[in-house]
Amino acid sequence: MWSSSDSLTGAKLSISSTERLFVLGWLAILFLWTLTPLAGYDFWFYLAMGREIVTSGEIPVGQSFLGTTSDLGLGNYADTAWLGNFLCYAVYGAFGMLGLVMLKSALLTLSTGLVYLGNRLGGLSPFWAGAWATLALWTIRGRFEMRLYLFTTLALATLSLLLIWLERGGLTRQGALALAVLFGLWSNIHQGILAGYLVLGGWLVFGRRPIRQRLVLSGLAVLASMLRPNILSQPAFYRDTFSNTQAMRGVVEWGVPSWEQRLTHLGPFYLVLILVAGFTLHRLVRRSSLPPWAFGVTSLAFTIAGWNSFRSMAELLPIVCPLVAPYFPSLPRGGWTQRLVALFLAGLLLSTFHGRNLRGLDRVEGVPRELARLIPKEGQVLNSFEFGNFLVFEGIAPFIHGMSALYQEQLVLDFEAILNPTPRRLELLARYNVTSALLHFPTENDATLLLVEFLAAAPDWKLQAWDDTGLLFVKGAPNSGLTAVRPWAAQGWLDPVAAEAELRTLLGHHPSALGHLFLSRLLLEKGELGEATKNAIRSTELSPNWTPAWMQLGGCYAKSGNLTGMLLATEEAVELSPSNPQAQLNRSLAFLAMGKTRGGVLGDLERLRARYHAKRALWGDPNLEAARKVLREL
Repeated sequence: MWSSSDSLTGAKLSISSTERLFVLGWLAILFLWTLTPLAGYDFWFYLAMGREIVTSGEIPVGQSFLGTTSDLGLGNYADTAWLGNFLCYAVYGAFGMLGLVMLKSALLTLSTGLVYLGNRLGGLSPFWAGAWATLALWTIRGRFEMRLYLFTTLALATLSLLLIWLERGGLTRQGALALAVLFGLWSNIHQGILAGYLVLGGWLVFGRRPIRQRLVLSGLAVLASMLRPNILSQPAFYRDTFSNTQAMRGVVEWGVPSWEQRLTHLGPFYLVLILVAGFTLHRLVRRSSLPPWAFGVTSLAFTIAGWNSFRSMAELLPIVCPLVAPYFPSLPRGGWTQRLVALFLAGLLLSTFHGRNLRGLDRVEGVPRELARLIPKEGQVLNSFEFGNFLVFEGIAPFIHGMSALYQEQLVLDFEAILNPTPRRLELLARYNVTSALLHFPTENDATLLLVEFLAAAPDWKLQAWDDTGLLFVKGAPNSGLTAVRPWAAQGWLDPVAAEAELRTLLGHHPSALGHLFLSRLLLEKGELGEATKNAIRSTELSPNWTPAWMQLGGCYAKSGNLTGMLLATEEAVELSPSNPQAQLNRSLAFLAMGKTRGGVLGDLERLRARYHAKRALWGDPNLEAARKVLREL
């Protein structure tokens, strides 16, 4: 047993009723803080798989849900995460999208509660155990998506707690049962059990329990994880997954974070780790007692992984946080230090609170529901990568979908050959019998732009419809298609009259924030302020978290002299995009105009605000001459 300043006896942890109330209140706050609308697109695939299990009564085998291939797909394996998919669909069936949002927050909060217990068992006082867990949860906020790895986060937090418990003298029989149940369930819920094997392997090699106990417990956990359908296919599944280099390279979450992302997300957490590492070295020099090397080695490995991978950031909370807790120095139990830390953490939580999103928690952005209904029944649809899982849920066989382990590498190469102007593009479109294309709006340096321009210029392809989610092109459509507005282009139209007529017709069938924004701009140029303002307002209603809509509304109010409305619209735009130079400039102009209507102290205050936002605009874009003009005028 390693030395500890806390009053722990073996693996027993005494928690008072006051501490229980503190923990429950703290977890309730964290639950509310983690409430955000669903993001990402993998959950659509989980729902489709779960529905298949419920309707067929069997775990899917032999289905890739693609219209292009079944090779190296589920034709070779049973659903490797069948229990996780079933649980997601069961929650969705009972409570809808809001249920999935609640499930996401519940998994995150429960994982944080288990990490708290690990911190306490590791020797931290209630305050510092909660503070360390809160910082860890804040650090992984970029991973708050309804993904099956949240079940792995919960399992890893449980595993870390069990290992600390075992090393502190927990009963081996109870530990064996807990490990077996954990790994047995985990194996059927998510493939992230691989991370569990790594943590368990670190404990097996570096733990302090008798080697026989470590071997027996580790072996039991591994055997329990084999209690799953089609276990013999698992080695082939992992082999094909990680050898599929082209597909794995396209998985964003395995990418390396930028230095800005590391500093803004990981900075405070890693600073604490550096301080703890320094204290640990100090104890080594003084030959003081240290926790098992298993905790330090494992924490170091996952700390390095979290620094180099978006995906591994999620494991900082359930692994690194509790396993580092035993290395903490003795911390003060009261006074100004705790108050400062509490204020700092409260500031972090408030600065990243998504309160505005609580208005539409069950709303899923970016899903092409209306466009999907217009896809022809005959032929194959070519879809953007992120639309694939939704199409599977809708019963439409996509060209490609987001589960990179489920299709052969050649399909990814063919998909890229179609996006880019390669000699194989036409041949591949014909081979796969592609008759429609559902594509996202291309961004800068996006290969989709090359395909969109090709389809827009091809005589046998027509832009059939578009809305805020994307574009639908159809081959051989009987009508003339949409030609007056090119919504993906910087200059969206050449003929304003034809563009206005086309937008009015389109918006009658497919309302969109972008369409109303375009129409508002056209009407504003014509001097029709009332109609332009109405369309700008409609744009903000359809997409309340979209900065350009609020900027357009602010411009309409500025033209009409409605300074109050201009202030409200620019406030929304700046709150949504504080780093947007144009939004900051518009806010500055609003305060400048308001300052001219007021005298005395109030006018001076408005001019100070105008100066502040003009400087913020220049920070974002030093070449923004309009912001310099505002400063000169002030």
